[in-house]
Amino acid sequence: MAFGDAEGVIHILSQAEDITGLPFNGFDGKPVEWADTPALLPEIEWTSTTPLNSVGLPHYDTQLLSAWTSHFASSTVMYPQPSKIPPQLLNTIKVKDNVAYAALPRELKGRRNMIATDLQRFNGRFRSGKSRKCEVNPVAPTFDYSDTNVPEMYRHVEIEYSKFGVEDFDFGYEV
Repeated sequence: MAFGDAEGVIHILSQAEDITGLPFNGFDGKPVEWADTPALLPEIEWTSTTPLNSVGLPHYDTQLLSAWTSHFASSTVMYPQPSKIPPQLLNTIKVKDNVAYAALPRELKGRRNMIATDLQRFNGRFRSGKSRKCEVNPVAPTFDYSDTNVPEMYRHVEIEYSKFGVEDFDFGYEV
């Protein structure tokens, strides 16, 4: 009989004197194929001065599952913010037992469950730059990629300096 415990150890109870010769499944036959044991990771002496780049990152030869095609990924990295509740509704809200409710004002009749979305603005990478209304796809950065299938949202972004310095760079720029 074999019992497994919470630590993942199998305990075998048998009447045989030599336990090492027992077949795993109880029958003589094809031996069980075990998975290869992974190589041990190098030991890192961790102190308060150990640089984080000493840990290292894995190198992937295949495309990752998170690299969605443009069919599944949204057009922007960030999804649009939900629209604000009209002030007419906020003025008439009543709260009872931590539940807020309001009657639909007359000026909003016929617009129930409909949200007017604002058009997306295509701003430049710099706060001081002009708006990009005519250019839909930004130019890819000039970096030599080894793999041309890198999705646009995961590509390398270079910080461009302007006359206003690094503070002018918009890190929340949406592609």
